[in-house]
Amino acid sequence: MSPVRVRLAVTLGDCAGIGPELVLRALASPELVQTVQLIAYGNAVLFNRVASAAGIRFPVFRTVRQSDLADALSETSSHILVDDPFSEANDLAPGRVHAVCGAKAAAWIRQAVADIRNGLGDALVTAPVNKEALHLAGVGFSGHTELLAHLTRATDPCMAFYADGLFVSLATIHEAISNVPRLLTLPGLSRTIRLTHTACVDFGIEAPRIGVLALNPHAGEH
Repeated sequence: MSPVRVRLAVTLGDCAGIGPELVLRALASPELVQTVQLIAYGNAVLFNRVASAAGIRFPVFRTVRQSDLADALSETSSHILVDDPFSEANDLAPGRVHAVCGAKAAAWIRQAVADIRNGLGDALVTAPVNKEALHLAGVGFSGHTELLAHLTRATDPCMAFYADGLFVSLATIHEAISNVPRLLTLPGLSRTIRLTHTACVDFGIEAPRIGVLALNPHAGEH
């Protein structure tokens, strides 16, 4: 019996950034198709432009509109692109900040989260967003962490990074370095440590060793 494939919702991130290329390469990966089904939220015109510019072999996937996603998932095991047409996709300049890119990045995250919560996906993967573009679009959130906390009604979010043997949590996020010292408090650090411990246990690390990195590593040996 073949293993059950995980269904991942993948958002394109900022249209003018690296996200479209990263998602295209994931859709074209022969290794990934064996283990996961990807639901990409983005734009077909943009995918074609990026594939041509980057010399990526255009992957095989099914393109649908949002209203047809549920039916498509019941009919195919191939990757799916949820196509969101918008006129600016025809001539967006890469490497520049565009308000429409911020608006679309946020919209795709919102839709992917809604679909996962409705049982259409198992987990969310996000390509990078541009905070300036989000601001220009009037999104009101400076990054993924804040937006996802809002969408999931999470009252205690924490940005963290995981790799085999290492789990890193951040005590502050999206702040100017000049603001960081006054934001580091005992309650705040205790919260981050507690959340990190819980996450490590959830990841199967029964007795995690947790260290706290000083803001100034040369402040002293204690």
